[in-house]
Amino acid sequence: MTSFGEAMRDKLETLKYPKGHIFVEWSDVYPLPIKGCTVSEISEIKVTQGVEQKNLPDIYLEFLRYLGKKSGDLFIGYDLTYFYLTKYNFTVSINRTLRQDGHRNLGENVYAFMNKQSVSHWYFHLDDGDDPAVYFYSEFTGEEEHPTKDGPIKVSNRLSEFFTSFIAERESREAQTEFLRLHTPKH
Repeated sequence: MTSFGEAMRDKLETLKYPKGHIFVEWSDVYPLPIKGCTVSEISEIKVTQGVEQKNLPDIYLEFLRYLGKKSGDLFIGYDLTYFYLTKYNFTVSINRTLRQDGHRNLGENVYAFMNKQSVSHWYFHLDDGDDPAVYFYSEFTGEEEHPTKDGPIKVSNRLSEFFTSFIAERESREAQTEFLRLHTPKH
């Protein structure tokens, strides 16, 4: 069986946005490169993120190994690659946002893996297995209908589903389900 990360990289290559697509038309580089992290780069990420003594979920490690340095046109405009993950601690950032909005900090067993402009954050619990649920929190803007006004919300039952949402968006939900069945345990 092809590993999750390798299969995800290959699928992203086949489903990349076409040249001239609005999401990539501004880029001087096309196609946007895909490159994984080395073992030492993953260690650097763990140190910066304050989890050097903790185990990261297998699905996340697979993402880092195959797409962690450059993730092509996946999550354009979001901070989730080596460059950002080694610059500042994402969990500190989400906790700062939570406190500003009157919520309590996340626990010690949380790992924030992605953010956008330091106001929107995605994270998982480190004690939730190798394919954990994904949670989201965004700075409260005062809107009555704001989705996270009462605190973080669950946005995906599994990290593998979250990472492969591009398959559902660019191909079909059935194709994503089949991908997950073939490349993740318990599907």
